[in-house]
Amino acid sequence: MDEGSPEEREHHVLVVILRIVLVALVVILGIVLAGKILVAKLDLHGDNDTNGYLGGPVPVSPIPQETPSAEPSPTDMPTYDSSLPSLSEPPAPTDIPPVNAVPPGLVLSISPTSVRSGQAFQVSGTYSGRDGVQLQLQRLENGIWADYPNDINVSMGTYSTTAASTMTGTNSFRVYDQTANRPSNVVSILVR
Repeated sequence: MDEGSPEEREHHVLVVILRIVLVALVVILGIVLAGKILVAKLDLHGDNDTNGYLGGPVPVSPIPQETPSAEPSPTDMPTYDSSLPSLSEPPAPTDIPPVNAVPPGLVLSISPTSVRSGQAFQVSGTYSGRDGVQLQLQRLENGIWADYPNDINVSMGTYSTTAASTMTGTNSFRVYDQTANRPSNVVSILVR
């Protein structure tokens, strides 16, 4: 018996291995498919299972029919429920806030809280639910909130900028949302 060249033997071994792999894949695919079919059939039978009854329609007992009387009795007459609002009454108010309601939480923080005249300080904070809103930094001057030359944009619920002051002493700052007429908390810093 001629065994052939080494290339032919190698080719023959590869063909045998490929056939074994192909048969294994077909068997695995068949098992998976059979399992899915079995599960689907069990699900169909499980849906019809009512108190141990399998297959076919579920028996239903007939609804007893009452014979109508000539006149309805007082117990058969509908009664008026006085707790229900009438059509002429306005609906009761709800606690649902309006769509454009501003969520609470415009919070300001400043760091450091003591700086030299003209030294920059960090202004930052949170304002949840108000992305894209522009805030105005304000300083309290003679009892009036004056706009500071910093416009701040809220992004992902936070904001941040730097500012500086040459007015020595205690400086009180806040940020202000003009569109919602909402100020933040007040933070004071010492300018030396």
